[in-house]
Amino acid sequence: LVTIDPLNTETSNFWQNHGELNEVDSSKIQTEVFRLPSTCFAEENGSIVNSGRWLQWHWKGADAPGIALTDGEILSGIFLRLRKMYAEQGGANPDQVLNMTWNYAIPHEPKSEEVAMESNGKALADITDPATGAVIVKKGQQLSSFAQLRDDGTTSCGCWIFAGSWTPEGNQMARRDNADPSGLGNTLGWAWAWPLNRRILYNRASADPQGNPWDPK
Repeated sequence: LVTIDPLNTETSNFWQNHGELNEVDSSKIQTEVFRLPSTCFAEENGSIVNSGRWLQWHWKGADAPGIALTDGEILSGIFLRLRKMYAEQGGANPDQVLNMTWNYAIPHEPKSEEVAMESNGKALADITDPATGAVIVKKGQQLSSFAQLRDDGTTSCGCWIFAGSWTPEGNQMARRDNADPSGLGNTLGWAWAWPLNRRILYNRASADPQGNPWDPK
């Protein structure tokens, strides 16, 4: 069992006897547990998501203690070693390992910003408007919407609902404009919500465009 966590967990301690809460014979459990200490949210840049579907960017507040590494550093270390083994020794189904795109500035230390941009997606070739033929996204440019995704290999995207979170205009998750011009509690300039920065889903038409309830009762 391999765990990546900043804190000890019950999962990694499943083999310990804790009386009636976990009545096991530790001597009969043969599982070997490897705990890989990672950073917590305050020890690296990144985004958090709340129940309102907001992706809010936060910045590192302190260095990690001891030998703790970010999830990206830990997973990169494992992946790069595995890929080296596949390249030298071969193995079953090697394509997904040997051909995986890993174009980070520091291969063994991907930055949160790089991963976030990958999650958003970019154009791998010029993207054109099907109706006019005009180029709407240039090769290498970040996508602004999942509507720009293509199924012909000319775009890449880590998570389609996050398309629009890091556009050519920059990191939309880092926005901090709390203006609410509608008066409805929609601060559209604060962070970014998936999909397409929509703050209300499944409203069931309970209010008119001015925010007045159709049935006040």
